[in-house]
Amino acid sequence: MIEMPFDNYMSYTIGIVVFFMGVYLTKNIKFLRDFNIPEPVTGGLLAALFIYAVYIFTGSEIAFDLSTRDRLLVYFFTAIGLNARFSDLVKGGKPLLILLVLTLSFIVIQNVVGITSAILLDLPSTINHWRVGWLGFFNWRSWHSNSLGSRCC
Repeated sequence: MIEMPFDNYMSYTIGIVVFFMGVYLTKNIKFLRDFNIPEPVTGGLLAALFIYAVYIFTGSEIAFDLSTRDRLLVYFFTAIGLNARFSDLVKGGKPLLILLVLTLSFIVIQNVVGITSAILLDLPSTINHWRVGWLGFFNWRSWHSNSLGSRCC
C-alpha cells in the first residue's frame, strides 16, 4: 500500500478548497438548500468519497497532517464563547442550568473513564495520562506506530 502524505500547509489548503466546493454545491443544488445541509458537510462528503475512490482503485492511502485542525478548533470554539452574552444565559433559566450541570458531570465522568482506561490498558509511560483524560484524545496512530511497532495488528 502506498501512502500519499500531505503536509500541514497542503492539508489546510485542501480543507479550504473542500469547504468552498461545499459552498458551491449547496448553493446550486436545491435539495441541499431545502434540507439545510451545511457546506462543510457537503464538501467533506464529496472529499471523503473521492479519497475512498482513490483508495479502492489505486490502493493508495491519503494521509493528512491534522496539527492545524486542533489549533483551528480552539479558535472556533473560543469565537463561539466570545459571542455568548450573559443576558442570553440568564434567559435560559432552569433548563439551561440543568443542561450545564449535566454537561459538566459528563465531562468529569468522561475524564475519569479516560484516565482509568489509560492506566488499565497500561499505556506507555511516555504518554501523559492526565493529557489523555482531560483533553479527551491523544494521537492513537502515532502512539500505535511508535510504541507497538510490529507487535500489533
